[in-house]
Amino acid sequence: VVPNRHLDIGCSTGAFLLECSNKFGCQPTGVEPGNSYRQFAQERGLEVVPSIDAIAVDTSDRFDLVSLIHVVEHLADPVTTLVRVRETLLAQNGWLLVEVPNLYAHDSLEPAHVSAFSPHTLEQLLLKTGYRVMRTWMHTGTLTLCANASTCSTAASARE
Repeated sequence: VVPNRHLDIGCSTGAFLLECSNKFGCQPTGVEPGNSYRQFAQERGLEVVPSIDAIAVDTSDRFDLVSLIHVVEHLADPVTTLVRVRETLLAQNGWLLVEVPNLYAHDSLEPAHVSAFSPHTLEQLLLKTGYRVMRTWMHTGTLTLCANASTCSTAASARE
């Protein structure tokens, strides 16, 4: 599935947005609270706003892909944020891409991290917030999860 619209929350300088835009031709939008990172991304020609509150979309204008790369571990309330993403920003059959430090393979207990995740706890977080976990994989101390916005009440039956 190739996304038409991509939202990267915590986009930093916009490198991942640009890579996806160049590879898939999708329309990139970023969220970056850091002024200098946001300004740098904007100077690269990207639409980047300071918070998800600055994004106004209606049902027909939602994002096919929302990514949170090394963001969820910094959130004070990841449940509320992930529910809000699913309910207001992600298209009905859109995809969520989450990447966090793996509790078991990375020094994830850094002062800026308010949460730490194992494969199991990250999957449970996504299930609790209404996503269907499609795939989870680990690499170089990082845990990556791909989920679909379709809600389900059972454990990730479609996992590889």
